[in-house]
Amino acid sequence: MSGRSTRQIQEAPRSAYYVVPNAQTRSYYRDLADRYGRSDLRIETPDFFDARWRETIIPVVVDHAVMLTYNQRMNYDVCRARGDKTGG
Repeated sequence: MSGRSTRQIQEAPRSAYYVVPNAQTRSYYRDLADRYGRSDLRIETPDFFDARWRETIIPVVVDHAVMLTYNQRMNYDVCRARGDKTGG
C-alpha cells in the first residue's frame, strides 16, 4: 500500500467511517489505523453505501483504493453534499 492510505487515516476526522476496498483488506486497514493511534475509526467496506450510510451523520472517508459501483458513488456524493468530510 502507498502512503496515501496512511495519510488519509491520520487526517480522518475523529470517529469517522473509513471505507476500505473490500472485506479481505479490512483487517489490514484496522491494523494500520491502530498503529497510528486511530482505533476510533469505524472500518467499513463499500457496501456501507448500499444502505447503512443513510443512518449516519458521522463523517465518511473513502480510501483512495476503493472502487465504488455507480449506485455507491451516487450515495457517496449525497454524503459529500450533506457536508460530510470525505476523502479518496
